[in-house]
Amino acid sequence: MKLHGRLSKWNDQRGYGFITDDSNGEEVFVHISAFPHNTNRPEVGEVLSFDIDIDIERNGKRKAVNLKRLSRLSSNSVKPHRLKKKSSLNVSNVLGMCTLMILGFVLYPTIVQFFKDEGLIDSPLKDIPLMPLTTVENTQFTCDGRQHCSQMNSRAEAVFFIRNCPNTKMDGDNDGQPCENDSRF
Repeated sequence: MKLHGRLSKWNDQRGYGFITDDSNGEEVFVHISAFPHNTNRPEVGEVLSFDIDIDIERNGKRKAVNLKRLSRLSSNSVKPHRLKKKSSLNVSNVLGMCTLMILGFVLYPTIVQFFKDEGLIDSPLKDIPLMPLTTVENTQFTCDGRQHCSQMNSRAEAVFFIRNCPNTKMDGDNDGQPCENDSRF
């Protein structure tokens, strides 16, 4: 026998709620799986027709099954909508990001040239003096973790360390001249 009632409580995050039975006023548990597939999400207050089943998993409590929606418009007039997990990474987002990256890559040189022509930016490389490159293979020194002037044996070794080794602490004023205050060199 079909019973009638209204959805009195609904928890979207957990996918369940309760129907107040019109015949006796008791609340009956209802799970999202009892609703017809490809329909809108449940709304508190809507009129439902349902059967009662005993839920073994809930200690023999009553649950609604075979639900039919009575207070909804026909399915032709309302676009069906099921709850879906929202994904931040979908095709339109990926295509949009790719388009922006390609436009940026193509337009960047033009924009930089425009700003240079207008005098709004200067080339940061024009004032940097060129220093000869030393190859590590042609030197007698190796990076071995030393960082301070007191650990160096010569000025040439200190120069090698500040140019080729990380985390050195021998050029306090960053002018490329290590150990300026060391009287040994």
